[in-house]
Amino acid sequence: MKQMEKRSLWTKEFMMLSSINFFLIFMYLLLNSIITLYALNELGTTTGQAGVVAGIFIIGALVGRLVTGMLLSKVNGQSLLRFGLLFFALTMALYILDFGFVFFALTRLLNGFAMGIATTIIGTIVVLTIPEERSGEGIGYFAVSTALATGIGPFVGLFLMPRTGFTTIFIFCLLLAVLSMMCGWFLSVPSKKINTPTSYLKWTHMFERKALPISLLILVMTFCFSSILSYISLFAIERNLITAASYFFIVYTLTVLVSRPVTGRLMDQRGPDVVMYPAFLLFAVELMPLSFYSLAC
Repeated sequence: MKQMEKRSLWTKEFMMLSSINFFLIFMYLLLNSIITLYALNELGTTTGQAGVVAGIFIIGALVGRLVTGMLLSKVNGQSLLRFGLLFFALTMALYILDFGFVFFALTRLLNGFAMGIATTIIGTIVVLTIPEERSGEGIGYFAVSTALATGIGPFVGLFLMPRTGFTTIFIFCLLLAVLSMMCGWFLSVPSKKINTPTSYLKWTHMFERKALPISLLILVMTFCFSSILSYISLFAIERNLITAASYFFIVYTLTVLVSRPVTGRLMDQRGPDVVMYPAFLLFAVELMPLSFYSLAC
């Protein structure tokens, strides 16, 4: 009986980490779906500056991930998680203030930095809570939280944008950030040691050569999807397709919900290749009608 409990996947920690991850990704993608429009309409920026506002968040997240990776061997994981979630909530509050383009860009950078810290430590901790023999299944279920947020976040953003003000949306995200912080504050982090470099800083501590091929593939795929996400609000308004753009993400979410649990088990049983190659092909096929529709309109 004890052995069965140790191998249970749906522990309190796993569900709490999945929930916090959902809220963080949800807030990021909700804001990202409307942020270019906010920059153009409220801050009076150019289209290029609006792109900077959308993209600078990722730069902050990247720096946050690198810093977190270096600190994991020296700082308690629970302390890092608390700091990341607290800093995320504080920087989220800065969205409400209007001091122009430079201030808002800096806010986005710091908010991304906090997001990088929080999501990195969550991803590290959740692996420690998953039984090794169910790693593919567990990571698949955890990834559902990201997939749900990827669809629901932009949908909610595009739904709220014509119905409420931007300030209302920022306050809504701030409340979610505070809720995430409260959940993370009382989370029990596994005490298993995380193997990270403890000596002086080297480039090899931040970059793993073996991860480069899959990283490049993810870069290309996320580049395509993020381009859609960042400018879909402007495209939808220009073509009078706000409702259709919203439901694009709902269909995306439903599809992912069906596929994730199945592919997780399939990977455990037959390896990653049988999942990855068909997924790459389907992703490419999906982008074709989307691009043709843009040209036809």
